[in-house]
Amino acid sequence: MCHLNRKYEVITLFEVFIYHSSSKMDKLMLPCEVNVTGTIQPDADIDGCILVTESIDVIPNALQEMKDAIAKQKTFDAAVGKEVTFIAVPTASPGDSKVVFSPGYSKVVFSPTGPTNRDYDDHRNFADAAGAGIKRAIVAGMRKPLLIVCPSPDYPNAMLAAALGALHAAYVPFEIREDVPSRRNKLSSLTIYSDGASSDLARYIHGIESGRLVARDIGGSDPERMAAPKVAAYMEKLFAGSPFIKVNISISHHKLSCSCIKQSLHEQNIQNQC
Repeated sequence: MCHLNRKYEVITLFEVFIYHSSSKMDKLMLPCEVNVTGTIQPDADIDGCILVTESIDVIPNALQEMKDAIAKQKTFDAAVGKEVTFIAVPTASPGDSKVVFSPGYSKVVFSPTGPTNRDYDDHRNFADAAGAGIKRAIVAGMRKPLLIVCPSPDYPNAMLAAALGALHAAYVPFEIREDVPSRRNKLSSLTIYSDGASSDLARYIHGIESGRLVARDIGGSDPERMAAPKVAAYMEKLFAGSPFIKVNISISHHKLSCSCIKQSLHEQNIQNQC
C-alpha cells in the first residue's frame, strides 16, 4: 500500500505537479517537450501546424494565408470543416508575405471542433479536436508541431482544454516506454500558441498533464506491471527528493488491518452523527 502523509492526503496529483512546475523542479512527467508562446514566430522550430477552431470565419488575421488555403480547399472538399483534413499552404506564410517563415507553416492539419452552441457542448469539443489533430499530424510525419487554437468567447479555457487533449493523444503507455525505448515518444516537442499566453497557462499545462500522465501509468498499465509493490516503487522514485511530498510504504499486514478497522469505525461514527 502506498499513501501520502496525512498532511498532504487532500492534495491531488494534479496540484502536486503544479507545485513542482511552479517551483522549477525538474521532475515533470510529460509525453514530450512542451513550450507555450504568445506570438507567431517566423523562425519557430516546428515541422507543421495543427489548427483547432469552431469555424474558419474566426481564424485571426495573423493566420490569413492559412485561412485562405483552407477556404480554397473547402470549395472542392466537402470534408473540410467537418472532419480532420490536411491542408497545404503554398506561401508558407501565416500573415506578412514579406517575412520568411519556417517551412513548418506550410503544412497544416485543420481539426474543427464542430458546433459549440448545443446544450451538450463544452470544453471537451476543443480537447477532442486537438487530440484528433495530433493523431493526424503524427500519421503525416510531424514530430514538432505547433498547436494553434483560435479563441472562443464562450470557452475561456479552450486553450488549456485543447493542450491537454493534444498531450493525451501524444501519451505512450508505460510498458512501451520501458520495454521499447525507441518508441517512448510520439512527438519530440509540442509548441502551443496562445494569444497573450501567460506563465500561468504553461504552469497549469505542465502540472495538470504531469499528474494525468502518472494516473495513466498507474491505472492504465498491465495489472502485473503495476501490482501494488511496483506502484509503491514507482511513487517512491517519482517523489524522491520532493520538498512537497513524503511517501510512506506500509507492508505490514497488521498495520493495514488496523488502518482498515480505524477507517471503518471513522465512517461509522460519521454516519451515526448524521
